[in-house]
Amino acid sequence: MRTSLQGDRILWGASLTRVAAAPIVELYGMMGLDFVWIDLEHSDFDFHDLSRLTCAARSVGISPVVRVAQNDPKLILKSLECGAAALIVPDVRSAADGRSIVSSAKFHPDGMRGLAGSDVRSRYGLANLQAYMAEANAETAVIVQIEHAQAVPAVEEIAGVGGIDALFVGKMDLSQSLGVPGHITHSLVEEATLRVAAACRTHGKVLGLTAGSPDDARMAAQLGARFVVIASELGLIRTRLKEVLAGCREATRAEASQRIE
Repeated sequence: MRTSLQGDRILWGASLTRVAAAPIVELYGMMGLDFVWIDLEHSDFDFHDLSRLTCAARSVGISPVVRVAQNDPKLILKSLECGAAALIVPDVRSAADGRSIVSSAKFHPDGMRGLAGSDVRSRYGLANLQAYMAEANAETAVIVQIEHAQAVPAVEEIAGVGGIDALFVGKMDLSQSLGVPGHITHSLVEEATLRVAAACRTHGKVLGLTAGSPDDARMAAQLGARFVVIASELGLIRTRLKEVLAGCREATRAEASQRIE
């Protein structure tokens, strides 16, 4: 995942927020997405679920990106040992937060991640330990979320932390923190997003954004975003179900009208 982030193309993904179903992950990969965002913050998923979902992602060649519930070394460790290729850590407000995350996610000499050498990425202990550690450090991506007003003035320092690969703007929580809850297109949110984008350009980090429509995707690309989440499984179900139900109701209303006539 980290190698992909260092390229120059946009990576497209969708999230799992409520339904811990491996076939959904497999379908995401079959449809051509680059990653699945597996949400451990706003879901009831457990680590058993996570292991199944990361396995499904690997089976179809997409990257399992895991958002942990909080900046906690043990949650970061367990997510990585369950097969996460990248971590998203919410509510990062300072460079110190960023350094702590990197230390938890990377082995020596880049950090102090707990070392067992028996997870799936070490081939359950079959891999050479030193080679596994070096490969994990090189390939594990660290993405931090900017989603609080306190993080905005510190974003230059956060972006400057070595080992952080991307900054993702969490506009919903950011809007609430800025006093305009839910208004993600408000000027305050847009100004903060521009500031994050500028910090990413300065420090060579990837900008991450959500894009719920082609217009959103176009604007994200204009800002330089290369890690873009386009939907959740529930959002996709809602959108398609609304379209199908409305179409069926309209068709049957027309049919009923013709019979009456």
